[in-house]
Amino acid sequence: MSDVPQDRPGYNELCGYRMVDGSVDRYVFAGDAMVEEHLQVPSSRDPRGPARWVVGLSLDLRTARSALNVFRLGELHRGPVARALLPYALPMGLHGAYTAE
Repeated sequence: MSDVPQDRPGYNELCGYRMVDGSVDRYVFAGDAMVEEHLQVPSSRDPRGPARWVVGLSLDLRTARSALNVFRLGELHRGPVARALLPYALPMGLHGAYTAE
């Protein structure tokens, strides 16, 4: 686990645990980022197939702006392959997974 100051809320890293071999893949966000739970998402080419992406929000506590982060599943350590910075902060904890079934 990375060093987070005691006076700061939340976590600043994203971890994936591989149950097959017990390995951990990890990405540490820079600066004053606070990270939410990310979700595993399948490819748009095969929406019923296995997960290919890890998608979720982070909040920069210094600038009060949220970012949507997209990682390749199994390659968290390489950092996000795409990132969309929002001009505002979204409420933390606002996430979920919904299906029509």
